[in-house]
Amino acid sequence: MGLYGNEVGEGAGFSNVKQKPIFIAAGLGRCGTSLVTRVLAEAFGYEYTWVTDLDVTRRWKHKVFKTHDYAPARAYPGVFKFIYLFGNPMNIACSVDLKGQRFVDQHYLHLHSDPALHPQWQDRDTMKLAENLDSWHRSHEFDLLTLRYETLFDNGAAIEEFVEHKIVMPEFRNRKANWEEHSAADRIGRTYAELNETINRAEDARIWRGAPRLDLALWQRLRGV
Repeated sequence: MGLYGNEVGEGAGFSNVKQKPIFIAAGLGRCGTSLVTRVLAEAFGYEYTWVTDLDVTRRWKHKVFKTHDYAPARAYPGVFKFIYLFGNPMNIACSVDLKGQRFVDQHYLHLHSDPALHPQWQDRDTMKLAENLDSWHRSHEFDLLTLRYETLFDNGAAIEEFVEHKIVMPEFRNRKANWEEHSAADRIGRTYAELNETINRAEDARIWRGAPRLDLALWQRLRGV
């Protein structure tokens, strides 16, 4: 079965192989979305940009779009390649806190949360990480590759299989944030324990097929783009 799971949509396979792909690199944040965005941009010679709300975006071009939005509810044709990254939620939360208030203010808005809640991050999931993961880590009406941050550098082949192109990963660097060394480690561990268990049960890399058999031009006409 390889990387393919059992929950596969009817639109399995690439129906738009002659069209240049459009990439969406999504994730929980602080778990490799920027890295994958740059890797794809370099591999395909694309520009990359930020998208806050996928469902209202209209100006799709052949580039890489980075986002921390929830998974879109609508269908996307096979020319769109979604990649979603997740990882240890305790380290993610610690990493955000280490970036400082200016980063926190912007990052929370990208995650559709309230930065005023950040002082409570050790005791509650203020960034809605569980909600974000739940929206993505399932079958959809688009093609999706889900990747674990901690094994990302072991799964370059999975990315190449999904995007049908050679990629070059950068040199590995250890993450600076380590929640176990935090003074509030016990509280942090309890707060994100259930989410961490869910993430630990996930496969390191999985391709979910679900794109409808529509070409990009027809899809855009149906959406009135």
